[in-house]
Amino acid sequence: MDLSAWDFKQNKRIKLDGEWEFYWNQLLTPEDFKAAKPVPSTYMQVPSRWNGKAINGNRLPAHGSATYRMVLRNVPIHGIFALKKTNIRFSSSVYVAGRKLFEDGQPSTNAAAYRPGNVPQTGLFASDQNDIEIIVQVANYDYINAGIPISIYFGDQATMIDDQQKSMAREFSILAILSILSFIYFICFAATIIYNMRDYTLLLSGIICLLFSLYHGLIGERPLLYFLSGIPFEVLYKIKDMSSIAAFIVVALFFYQVHKNMISFKLTLAVTVVLGSFLVMVPFLSIHVYTRIHSYIIVFYELMLVWLLLKAAILYVRSPDTSRFKSLLLFMSILTINLYSLDTILFALSIKENLSLGQLYIIVFNIIMIFLIVLRFFEAYHTIDAMKDRLLQLDKMKDDFLSNTSHELKTPLNAIVNITDSLLKGVEGPVNEKQAQNLAIVTGSGRRLTHLVNELLDYSKMKYGDITLVMSSVDLKASVDSVIRVHQYLLGVNKFPL
Repeated sequence: MDLSAWDFKQNKRIKLDGEWEFYWNQLLTPEDFKAAKPVPSTYMQVPSRWNGKAINGNRLPAHGSATYRMVLRNVPIHGIFALKKTNIRFSSSVYVAGRKLFEDGQPSTNAAAYRPGNVPQTGLFASDQNDIEIIVQVANYDYINAGIPISIYFGDQATMIDDQQKSMAREFSILAILSILSFIYFICFAATIIYNMRDYTLLLSGIICLLFSLYHGLIGERPLLYFLSGIPFEVLYKIKDMSSIAAFIVVALFFYQVHKNMISFKLTLAVTVVLGSFLVMVPFLSIHVYTRIHSYIIVFYELMLVWLLLKAAILYVRSPDTSRFKSLLLFMSILTINLYSLDTILFALSIKENLSLGQLYIIVFNIIMIFLIVLRFFEAYHTIDAMKDRLLQLDKMKDDFLSNTSHELKTPLNAIVNITDSLLKGVEGPVNEKQAQNLAIVTGSGRRLTHLVNELLDYSKMKYGDITLVMSSVDLKASVDSVIRVHQYLLGVNKFPL
């Protein structure tokens, strides 16, 4: 690559895209090129994958090793430069200006000595030469694609470090936002447990945010590696894939909880079983085995997301005006998770160089989920408020009924008491002792019923605060005597047995 026309002031960072020398099944060092210039097997486009490319009529497999080489000629300035590699599958060593700049994993010509590693790295080097040689050793015995699928960047030290810091800050911001949202959801779910009103959509939302934060911490610039540096790359790579699959299981459960017309219980169960089975297998399989199955799993959950999108669209079209806004939010949430999934697939296939758009989609998805959950709470509040008004109305109807009934009962009760009292006094003629006892019981019962009716009326007045309470003593002997006389009559005996 001739850099004599490079306008350093306008563009301090360039992509090293183009045709590189390509040496198949050889891991060459700068000393190999100083001793005698090897003949390249072919020229390989960077960025691209080598599997499927032809050398002498033979298609290259994904598993193997190779060396890439290019020379930057007529570098217009001298000083400290930086070289950044983002994605080289699936192990690499980079030599610049005759020395090793960095190594990721351990490339080897045989699978036994090979160790995987694929982490974005930036290396600094000083050069006062007009020509700079760059050699990249690559080996892959795990992944389904191999080579240098993402551009390698070369530029000024300050510019490259500034770009690295901005990229890392963006990655940490996404990680922090998702983690904080997850924490808030878990707190809200704990509050619903305290008040015995468990809302599992809050728990599922918290798990979704937690899984996606873990996933985003292990892709792109992989910011979580700053805290997990002691864990082998293969373990972290499996955790990354497992968190992604688990997130889509929880997404299916979330939409089942939000609206059961969108995804049936049987489909939710099928998604859980299929993705869950793969999730259980991943820790026990090697990367090169489970990545072959992973492609079919991706197709499966993509079909699920498309189905959810179709159901959400139908639901929106058929929804009444009162629930149209909620249906629109459901459709938008599923649309954003579809776009997010598509963006991550394009990134995994190295069609895209970064996940900035996908990160935006996942943030928008979580914002819409917050709207949906808040809307559910407001709907519950509106329902409770309407039920309260209805209960108040029924309570007033009950008070009116008691008041009217009490007034209607007072008239016949007064007549009964007055008539029996007059009979007891002998106004209509003398009565014998037995009749006098019976009339006394009727009179006492009538008066007690009258007092009960008056108490019902007093209860209605007490509710509205327009009653005056008068404290008075109670004749306990008379009350006990009244109770004994009533039970004596009910038992049909002349004398109450003591």
